[in-house]
Amino acid sequence: MTVKKEKKFKWPYPKIDHFPGRFERFRYRTYVSFQNFFLQPIKSRHCHFRCLINLLFYKLPFQNWFENRLWPIRPIPFLALITTATGYQLKDYSVKNIQENFQIVLRPLAISIGSVYASVFILRHFLKYFYFSYKGFLKENAKKPSYLTMAWGVLRNILLKTAPPQLSSCDLLLPNLPLPSLTDTVEGYVESMRHVLSEDEYVKLVKNSNKFVASEGRILQLVAWILHKFQDNYVTAFWEKYIYYSGRYSLAINSSIAQCVMYGENDLTQVYQVARLLYIETLANLSLDRQKYMAVGDGLLSTRHYRNIYNGCRVPGKECDHFQWNPPSRHALLVHKGTWYKVDTCDENGKLYSVDQLAKLV
Repeated sequence: MTVKKEKKFKWPYPKIDHFPGRFERFRYRTYVSFQNFFLQPIKSRHCHFRCLINLLFYKLPFQNWFENRLWPIRPIPFLALITTATGYQLKDYSVKNIQENFQIVLRPLAISIGSVYASVFILRHFLKYFYFSYKGFLKENAKKPSYLTMAWGVLRNILLKTAPPQLSSCDLLLPNLPLPSLTDTVEGYVESMRHVLSEDEYVKLVKNSNKFVASEGRILQLVAWILHKFQDNYVTAFWEKYIYYSGRYSLAINSSIAQCVMYGENDLTQVYQVARLLYIETLANLSLDRQKYMAVGDGLLSTRHYRNIYNGCRVPGKECDHFQWNPPSRHALLVHKGTWYKVDTCDENGKLYSVDQLAKLV
């Protein structure tokens, strides 16, 4: 009798045991850290070379902004190519000439940056309009895929093995929001209001819609077309500002993210449930901030809404509200029987509390 091996569960969060300080957070969001490389024990030149390659291509916490605009090319190889191309153009100049006139470097450097990034730009657009825009596999038999789907699958495996995406590495490569024609938009709206309005109101709506299509509708459609060509989502900015943030209606209480614990035979059970939730939510918060959370759908799904889960607040305004993002907080709010408590999730040195320690605090 053969026993099927259970699929090993993959923990979605990286190993985090301390809360990042200002400098550390600035480092992993901005610069490259070589500390992992220098702290590794090196026993031989072969091991040294292997660790160096592993460091440069896989282990370094690259700048999130930089990497998200270069993926699937890593920042270190990108900078190495620029340096190599610049050095090749300056091979006929001596160090003394460069020191006396540093402007000699500017032109070769600009050419190198432009040529290398042009290659990355072409590669990213190929992925955007072929790999990320391909949906043929959704309508095919999984056991008999087409040759195009098989080619897409091979490319997918190559990308996942050579350049595993971070949480938001692929957001800029996802297909743009499609722009329907003006006629389809107006006809769809009018048809949706047929059973909502009275007969007189519906006739008036049809008359106004025809007038809109013949006049200002064309200008607005042209503006939408321009935004559609230069933005991946031409609706969100308008919707957030003029509908969501400008709404003067009351906000629903369930619009804020929270966890609710209402089960357990005794208070001790609830305490440990709360402690586990605090610990897991803290790890999730720090993982999202580092962009080390598992990419949703291997990068095929948008993750832009994730940034609104933690560390954000809608600030009321007189005519229009705005959303404010903050660094990860070292505490959480706990509500029990109408009383609000502030619970620290790490000690004064930034070390994260364990579940048992959080249970004692709670």
